[in-house]
Amino acid sequence: MVVSIAFVEILLAITCFLFLRRLSFNDGLPWNWPIIGMLPAVFFNFHRLHEKCIDVLERSKGTFKGKGVWFTNMEVLLTSDPINVQYIMSKSLSNYPKGSDSKEIFEIVGEGLFNTDHDEWRKQRKMIHAFLNHQGFHRVTAETFGVVNLEKGLVPVLDHVSQQDIVVDLQDLFERLMFDVACILATGYDPCCLRIGFPQVPFLKAMEGACEVMLHRHIMPRSIWKLQRWLGIGKEKIHSHAYKTIDLTLTKYLSMKQEEMSRGTKLKDEDKEDFDMLKFFLTQGSEIYGKTLTDQIMKGNLVGLIFGVQDTTSIALTWLFWLISKNPSVETKIREEIQATFPSKEGEKLQYFVNREEGSPSKGPEVEFVGTNATLRVCDQPWGSQYENHRGISTS
Repeated sequence: MVVSIAFVEILLAITCFLFLRRLSFNDGLPWNWPIIGMLPAVFFNFHRLHEKCIDVLERSKGTFKGKGVWFTNMEVLLTSDPINVQYIMSKSLSNYPKGSDSKEIFEIVGEGLFNTDHDEWRKQRKMIHAFLNHQGFHRVTAETFGVVNLEKGLVPVLDHVSQQDIVVDLQDLFERLMFDVACILATGYDPCCLRIGFPQVPFLKAMEGACEVMLHRHIMPRSIWKLQRWLGIGKEKIHSHAYKTIDLTLTKYLSMKQEEMSRGTKLKDEDKEDFDMLKFFLTQGSEIYGKTLTDQIMKGNLVGLIFGVQDTTSIALTWLFWLISKNPSVETKIREEIQATFPSKEGEKLQYFVNREEGSPSKGPEVEFVGTNATLRVCDQPWGSQYENHRGISTS
């Protein structure tokens, strides 16, 4: 009797599963179910969520409104229509304020540009725009990439892992590289994340934790993550530690910069050895902003710049090398262009991809990235067993 009941329960579960899967989509579009909304569509396509979003946008002519579970009060508007994007982001921006909920989710960026609306947004945008268009910013960006991070960080690390035959995660390496670059551009100080041995840097760990919490707050119902914050558990516990670490680190950088300026050290923007967002705020920010900048506004924009530089560029670089490794003809053209552009002596020193023998059955074929005698192996599997990369790329 017990066996019969168990069999019926299993059969019923399978039937419900197939029924939900069949009806989760209406002409290729997610089905809005009572109570659970479009959650089944997300569940069945979680392994290919980006591809499914593209498919849904194509079928809905560029704009689609998604609904979550009823008690979460979650509604998401997806659009890829350029006209809609221009209307929202340019012509009628004042009609689409971020609101208090968004400010709570992105609490980590404080009172920075990302969390402001209306007149406050316009004033901060004018200030950030002046910084990004300053000739010092373009000069320091090139110097930071060329001297500080490549010659002092990336090249020595690649040489070391090559000599020691150490397997490294490509995206972790690029994230460390770009975090150092972002911090130098934002504060003028190098956290030295990309060094031999891949040191543990609390500031980097805190920024990564804060990024995870922002995603968690987007997905979880507001009442649940607020309860977690009150109890100090789960992701909100991570956020609490991350927020304190980030605030303390930026407070230290701000104090150091103010002390430098009070001593008259590297005070002028024209000094070719010193230009960063923090210094720009302290020297010109208040004048452009229209009133004295608070520490919270400066810290919020520093965090926003670091987030914007690190994640976007590191992910793009990782995918770039992965795609090149999968397209030998593109690799060949790149090498030919480099050899034709640079002097022969320099060209002989720069080797980028070298074909290897077939990899092991468990890993598939591999290629090597060779630069300054260093080797990075790009694995055919997007999810390596040695390192779980929640952003989608790994090397092993």
